[in-house]
Amino acid sequence: MPITYPTDRLTCMSKDGPPDRRFHVPEGELQYHSERDARFPYIYRIPKHALVHSPDHIKIILIHIVDTSAEARVERAQFEKTLSVPLGPNELMDKYGASVSILFSCHLTT
Repeated sequence: MPITYPTDRLTCMSKDGPPDRRFHVPEGELQYHSERDARFPYIYRIPKHALVHSPDHIKIILIHIVDTSAEARVERAQFEKTLSVPLGPNELMDKYGASVSILFSCHLTT
């Protein structure tokens, strides 16, 4: 069985998006993962946005809507305090994207 967060699977994301319809992005494509905790933001991919003026350079637009009420911010902060980074076999970390290798090259001109 794959490792998931939360381990109890009681608060996993719904493929229908957040329960509160105010937090849905109407023309967005939900970036859904069945093992993602629903307390994390639901992320939507959208084809265009009024604030993106260079669609040739910005190819992917991700958006989520957040409840900014005081109660929601306190609840989110308390949840964030409980988060930790899992340690485990490298193969498992690679499989679930917890380990990322970044390769780059620099070209210096004099």
